[in-house]
Amino acid sequence: MKKLIRSKRFWKNVLLLGASIFILMTTVIIIWFSSIKIPDFNSFHERKIENSIKIYDRTGEVLH
Repeated sequence: MKKLIRSKRFWKNVLLLGASIFILMTTVIIIWFSSIKIPDFNSFHERKIENSIKIYDRTGEVLH
């Protein structure tokens, strides 16, 4: 086992395996990012979001 770890061929194979895994993971991440849908920036001004926070006065009525 010690001869195997000390050999140049072993380290070359370990390096190639690491590089292959890195390239594979990078490719998967790039494909994943390219498949994410980006919202249309022109439609942002038409978007209406109801406020989630309401402020009440002491009588319980909503302030505008």
